[in-house]
Amino acid sequence: MNLKIVFVQNKQWWNIASAIIRLYTCSQWDHVGIYIDNNTLSEIKKADVYQRLSNLTHGRANTPLIFDATVTRGVKLRKLDNTKRHQVLALQNCGITAENLVTFIFRYNNTKYDLCGVFSHVCKKIKQRNNAFYCSELISKLFTDYQSLTHDPVKIPVNPTPQQVYTSLISYAGANHV
Repeated sequence: MNLKIVFVQNKQWWNIASAIIRLYTCSQWDHVGIYIDNNTLSEIKKADVYQRLSNLTHGRANTPLIFDATVTRGVKLRKLDNTKRHQVLALQNCGITAENLVTFIFRYNNTKYDLCGVFSHVCKKIKQRNNAFYCSELISKLFTDYQSLTHDPVKIPVNPTPQQVYTSLISYAGANHV
């Protein structure tokens, strides 16, 4: 399965947090999530796990979807706002199957946002919360959970920034821009 990861740049004038993230991390990206388009849905349907995903979207899987962590919603599967600047990387042969992806989405959907994790980048004394995620931490967790399934693992740092995820994935041999 081609796993797709989307990197987003929020440039609305009111979104100060996104600007701070880009400035602090010296990055063009302030958000990252798992990208689910029609091709991904087709692969999920072939793997016979689509019904599980369809239950989360109440049968309305309007693509593109994003599975991500946001301050206001926590970890959710939702429709991607295509008006925001974004870039999608497709990872070929990364060892994550359609069934793995759906299982991951089910396991972590509706978990809380890890605001402490975000602030721990600035102040090391702040401890991250267990079973809560910020956006790039969620992506790191996906690869950590399924790392042993592939002979050529994707190496993402623990508690990464969106830029660290981008750098790790772009250097992966099976990554292509979509």
